[in-house]
Amino acid sequence: MRARLVLAFREAGEKTAGGIDLAVSDISVRLSGTVRSHHDRELAETTIRGLIGVAAVDNHLIIG
Repeated sequence: MRARLVLAFREAGEKTAGGIDLAVSDISVRLSGTVRSHHDRELAETTIRGLIGVAAVDNHLIIG
């Protein structure tokens, strides 16, 4: 999951997804931490939501 997130950020021209923490519980994922922009926040959520087996994403990323 982390590897896919890092790859998505690289493909989008972003330097890192290192400020993002992932917490997995059954079929849901909670995103927390800090990202640089609204685009990065949406990219993280879209990437994780698109993974097989993920039914819900709880996005608590802060732009800062």
